[in-house]
Amino acid sequence: MTKIYLPKEINDSTNKNFDERQSKILLEVFSNTLVWTVYALILAILLRLTGLSDNRKLWFSDYPEVGYILIIIVLFVINLFYIRNKYSFRE
Repeated sequence: MTKIYLPKEINDSTNKNFDERQSKILLEVFSNTLVWTVYALILAILLRLTGLSDNRKLWFSDYPEVGYILIIIVLFVINLFYIRNKYSFRE
């Protein structure tokens, strides 16, 4: 199911509805999301090491993965809108 959304460079099947512009957009969205996720993880580690964050007060302290998944989804959506706007044609 997810193979239809992957760029031609990653996907072995031939999908004629997926053009080069869409593959560039998708690769840039994934790469920006990855970079900002790494930044968020480094910030979380630094806050935990310095003692500035108190995770016991948060609702997802038992499952911090939920917070990271939410961060990744939000970053993906923000990057998708920003990069699609960047590649869109304006007169």
